[in-house]
Amino acid sequence: MVAPMFTAPEAQVSHGVLIPKGKMAMLSSISVLVISGVPEHRDMLVAGISSIGPQPICCATCESAAELLGQHPFSIVFCDYLLPDGTFWTVMNHAARCGIPTPVIVTSRRNDWDLFLKALNAGAFDYIALPPMPGEVER
Repeated sequence: MVAPMFTAPEAQVSHGVLIPKGKMAMLSSISVLVISGVPEHRDMLVAGISSIGPQPICCATCESAAELLGQHPFSIVFCDYLLPDGTFWTVMNHAARCGIPTPVIVTSRRNDWDLFLKALNAGAFDYIALPPMPGEVER
């Protein structure tokens, strides 16, 4: 069972994950997964994403991300460069092996050109340095 990171009184449980009530229908249209073992990173991304519409589903590890990716068709994934049990590359490899074409945006506290290039060369859709600039998550 996935240990959810997002907790809110107006949430419901689906497949062991807390999902905001009224957002279940959005999973079939626009759904966002945020993978971060750092609560501050997760909170920054959730705030930015939620401000433009979808309430993301969150998890903290590669293992829980693999489970979620197998259960839900996500429109996009925001994934920390480093996770407690791996890296964004672990998540992307799992998605590729399972035939899951979800684009992954890599996030990191380091605004480092080399990390940016490594992420893109590894197949990431984009790279965002945290904290994100206003409007960067929307882009």
